[in-house]
Amino acid sequence: MSLMAANRPTPEIPEIDLPWELERRLLVFNQRYVQCLDAKRLEAWPDFFTDNGLYRIYPRENLEAGLPACLLYLDSQATMRDRVLCLNEVSLFADNTARHFLGPSLIRRESEGVYEVSTNVLVVHSDVEGHSRVFCAGEYRDRIVERGGSLKFSEKTVVLDTFTVPSHLAMPI
Repeated sequence: MSLMAANRPTPEIPEIDLPWELERRLLVFNQRYVQCLDAKRLEAWPDFFTDNGLYRIYPRENLEAGLPACLLYLDSQATMRDRVLCLNEVSLFADNTARHFLGPSLIRRESEGVYEVSTNVLVVHSDVEGHSRVFCAGEYRDRIVERGGSLKFSEKTVVLDTFTVPSHLAMPI
């Protein structure tokens, strides 16, 4: 998904022409992704992506204005693994528990074995004192590819509804 594809509005609800089993696999894949993040299994996070997978976090304002600046840009599994190493080595952020809530997904077959999936996401952080707050709300705009029977993100673009999140952005969303 190019910047242009990431910049376009969420598509209308498409007619789903996918077999139910494939649709279920795509939905479960996204659920496993957020379960990995919620369980803080960061070492496994890059494995959800192709070798040259792209991970971006954009504020909606920048995207709608056509500005290329994003909050986080990682362009391969290698850069994702570097990010994980940095997060594990320099743990300067508070020990929060994250919980991701996914809305229904809109799925479109782009081509054979390539799917565009748009999913609303809400992330709630809870601290050690038991206070919970919304960390961010937005949308996943994903390109998922099927290779050899397994699913991987070739692109995951997180579009945040606001430019600001209530604390620093360290962990993947």
